Amino acid sequence: MAWSVYDETSPGMPNLLSVNGSGTTLLRTVLPLLGWAVEYGPTGNAAVFRAAAGNRHRLQVRHESSLSGDAALGMVRGAHTATSATAVGSPFPNATQAPNNQATWKFGIPGDPSTPARWKIAGDDRFFHFFSHDPSYGWDWQYFGDVPSDYSTGYETVCSSRYSSGSPYGSTGLGETLYPYPQAMNLAWARGINGTTISTYGCKDGRQHPPGRVGNTPAMRGGYQNRVMREKIGVTCIGSSSTTPNVLGLIRRGWLPNVWAPIHSQIGGVSDGDTFTDSAYDPAANFLVVDSPSYGSLILETTDTWVKP
Repeated sequence: MAWSVYDETSPGMPNLLSVNGSGTTLLRTVLPLLGWAVEYGPTGNAAVFRAAAGNRHRLQVRHESSLSGDAALGMVRGAHTATSATAVGSPFPNATQAPNNQATWKFGIPGDPSTPARWKIAGDDRFFHFFSHDPSYGWDWQYFGDVPSDYSTGYETVCSSRYSSGSPYGSTGLGETLYPYPQAMNLAWARGINGTTISTYGCKDGRQHPPGRVGNTPAMRGGYQNRVMREKIGVTCIGSSSTTPNVLGLIRRGWLPNVWAPIHSQIGGVSDGDTFTDSAYDPAANFLVVDSPSYGSLILETTDTWVKP
């Protein structure tokens, strides 16, 4: 299925609110448009989704403040198997790596249950990015699914997570450092490269700064030829289900599809929501700037033109 982008202005979409079940309802509405099945939980706060193609590992979503600790957060895990909306097997991240109140995505505006949050879902029948917006902090970024890879074990599936409890203020994803070495940070793989170690830690790979906040570089549109310089984002696996990397760790085990890290110190001459093209890269490609002030920026390739390096 072709890459598609939906947001709160798309026809027939429910509001995203800091209210139990709202995030689940939104994913229950959008993911089938990308070809995903609602395997369990057609109603209620909990659901299990399964991609139409690829490895087809499950995604469990439970937007319940009794689990997440805040109505602005939902508990989210990948899983190998499921028997109901609330019962999954071999989850990633697992409960030791991330208790329920840490294995979360942001599903609304903290402390404000009545104002709908802006959101974006970009993906296809095997992977999607999820963005939710906080008026005070900008965009939060999470993702789930199969990542393009040079390896073929059947387990190149990743699930991002906040990996922190307490107040959901601030921006995860866009505020995370892209480490140039294996590190246990904010994502879990279905299994390690050996095919046996379930739920190995990983991180986004790149320059050791948050995306779009690279020191000693010009602002976007502020340097050579006034361009938006960018690079694709790899995802690293540390090879271990503990936080200690081992010899099975891999730099760039896979790549996050359709996103780019701006190689700039700040957003500068563009604004959140700006679009641009790059005919030298691909005349059919379109790009969208996603920015969280003081945290980081991302370039989302909105067309079905991205390819693995």
